[in-house]
Amino acid sequence: MIFSSSKWNFLLKKSSLSRWDKFILLAILLFAFYSVQSQTSLRWKEQPIKLAVSRSLVENFKNTDVLRIVKQSLEKWEKAANIKFEIGLSEAQSVSLNSPDGINLITIAPTPENTTFLGGKISEITAKTKIFFNSKGYITEADIVLNPYLQFSTDGTFGTFDLETTITHEVGHLLGLEHSPSYGALMNPYQPKNGLYSIPQIVFRSLSADDISKARLLYGAPAGVENCCGAVKGRISAKPKKSVAFQVWLEDSDTGKLQAVVLTDRNGKFLIGGIEAGKYRIFAQTLKGKFSAAEELGIISIEKGETLIFNREIQMKKRNFDVDLIGINGQVSKVAVPVNEQKSYLIYVGGSNLAENFKAKMTSDYFRIISETGPFDNFDGTIVSSLGLEIKKDVPEGEYTLVLENEEGERVFLVGAIIVSSRTLTPQNFFIF
Repeated sequence: MIFSSSKWNFLLKKSSLSRWDKFILLAILLFAFYSVQSQTSLRWKEQPIKLAVSRSLVENFKNTDVLRIVKQSLEKWEKAANIKFEIGLSEAQSVSLNSPDGINLITIAPTPENTTFLGGKISEITAKTKIFFNSKGYITEADIVLNPYLQFSTDGTFGTFDLETTITHEVGHLLGLEHSPSYGALMNPYQPKNGLYSIPQIVFRSLSADDISKARLLYGAPAGVENCCGAVKGRISAKPKKSVAFQVWLEDSDTGKLQAVVLTDRNGKFLIGGIEAGKYRIFAQTLKGKFSAAEELGIISIEKGETLIFNREIQMKKRNFDVDLIGINGQVSKVAVPVNEQKSYLIYVGGSNLAENFKAKMTSDYFRIISETGPFDNFDGTIVSSLGLEIKKDVPEGEYTLVLENEEGERVFLVGAIIVSSRTLTPQNFFIF
């Protein structure tokens, strides 16, 4: 059997933001989503996982130590979970299209096989991974193909894709991970070019807590991690009863830092695993639709080696607005905004029917909303608004959630939409006098 994952693409659209003449860069990375049931069962049985780096990749980046970049990508996953890799060079260049050939290849060669595998819209596809697996759900072979017709870099050059981010993401698929609903996860199905938000997009080189939990669910924690792992599973039901999928996520009860987020199946069943023992706030929200729900469901305790059963019924209500874009510096997208502690930023949000009476808040006390403005732009049906956000001192690095709510109590959570990171310097663009 074969799973083919991923295509990364991007759009550049121009808009007038109120009195400013700026570009809104909607940087979209589209992947083919795996189903919850099949993807969570796919994993490698045999370790170490032996990968072959095609010489085409080395030759394509003659001024870059490509093997070092690949090793750095692999080491992130090795530190996150009980995973071991071995790598070597190979003269092979092409993906296995129809049957395994015994090589787990990473390639960028412009061969007919690779071009065919990348698909018809090749100018929009950054990388793609093919997985072979057996009837027991064990991965037997996987190949990663990077697009030879796009530009990659290792130094944040604007207009290019970050090579390390791309490889690390695709290795996540090679390991059996699906895409993450978190705006701030490496396994988010959207990758921006360097230059989005007017900064190098290198923050996604690192794994988020959500990425780590999903790797540990499949492979367990690495040696030396004493407090892992537990899980929570159950069902979120809609009232009145209907078939609907939810996002379900956990945040640290003390800091509000996002720990893990999953999509339920159409019956509301979910499993969140690979979680360190502790207390967490649990949330759920539906995806887009005329009737929706978005709630904090309470505080739960996760114990090492235990699986907590959690079932809850949520009242569905009519919702007249939606928000799915986040941004800064005149740009919005579907990837998180990196910020730094003790700074303030003018943050943009975008969606449909965003009214003037909305209120914004963070689910963590390490942030403060300074100001809010009404909607000031209509861009191809998308309404954009802004808010001032202050990041307080000593906030733990990680992903945090922004909430938009109107006067009727309708709300939308942008899960993991703000990343606190010292890896990326985001200049302050909002000042308090």
